[in-house]
Amino acid sequence: MAAIKRRLDRIEESLSPKQIVIASIEEANQFESLFEYAVWQGNRLRDPSIADTLSQRVEIGIRSRMQGEPSDVVQKSVRAAVRETVFLESLQLQVNHYFAQHREAIDLYGKLLLARACAMFQEAMAGPLDCNLAITHEENLGSFLMQVFTLKTATEEVAARYFDNHQVLLKWHAKDLEQFVERINEIEDRFQSVSSLEYRRYHPGKEPPSRDRGRDDTIRTLKRSIDPTELVKLLVDLANVDTLNLMGDRQALLRLFVSMADFWVSKLRV
Repeated sequence: MAAIKRRLDRIEESLSPKQIVIASIEEANQFESLFEYAVWQGNRLRDPSIADTLSQRVEIGIRSRMQGEPSDVVQKSVRAAVRETVFLESLQLQVNHYFAQHREAIDLYGKLLLARACAMFQEAMAGPLDCNLAITHEENLGSFLMQVFTLKTATEEVAARYFDNHQVLLKWHAKDLEQFVERINEIEDRFQSVSSLEYRRYHPGKEPPSRDRGRDDTIRTLKRSIDPTELVKLLVDLANVDTLNLMGDRQALLRLFVSMADFWVSKLRV
């Protein structure tokens, strides 16, 4: 066991800042639930006997690899690597924190729209629909679609730009995001059913088109119009601010990570 641990330590010491942050994401994803991970992380960071940060691990690795080098050269390399590690770790935390903050509202909005789409289908079964009502529902779907796909494209851009396309969302958040996309498809399908009923009502004996081209064109236009630039900039700016504030202040770094872990615990506690 001791030999295995030494081998793992050597592997960890050889990782770049990006690789060690990606490894930490994978470590988090080994837990059964986000609640379990958040509790473990908060407790671990509060324990002074075991508390460590990724930047400390990176520093240890660099000092080990650069033994014998001039101290000023080593210190310069350590500072650059620690800065990059703090930035990347903060960035992935900001992405997940942002998602956690908005997840519940987006989830409820999607469920409400699906319920309304199902109710509209029942109304269409009973008789002609109010056109203004249908337009309102489709506008609301467009708003939901913009929220979901702005989050999706922003997280994908962060992953591509900073994490070699590795998923930056924790697996639970990534699963929630995919469920939001599936909910959009469910709502679209329900609207398609409504359109088919209305078509048959006003065109007796004719089969409706397989898809409502107008709605498909609208959805495609909405997706093309999504620009995640502002959200990506916000997340990167927050990570940069964290990096400037936390460089060299290990206790402040620990407090930030503990506060985020506590936030997730409070949101997930039943």
